[in-house]
Amino acid sequence: DYFAALTEDRKSEQVVTLARSLYQQGRGAYDGREYQRARLLADASSLIVFALESIAQATIPAPHIYR
Repeated sequence: DYFAALTEDRKSEQVVTLARSLYQQGRGAYDGREYQRARLLADASSLIVFALESIAQATIPAPHIYR
């Protein structure tokens, strides 16, 4: 939710929801001892979160090093 607010893009909220859903599905797969499926879902969720973090960081203006 933090990243969705930073990017000010309404569609990014949907992406955050997707990442959360994949994570929850992965937890369910792990609990069901479907370890390969759990790993794939966790990896997908992680990649989405990483992409959102990168986008959010790109939208924050860099501080001026030199004054």
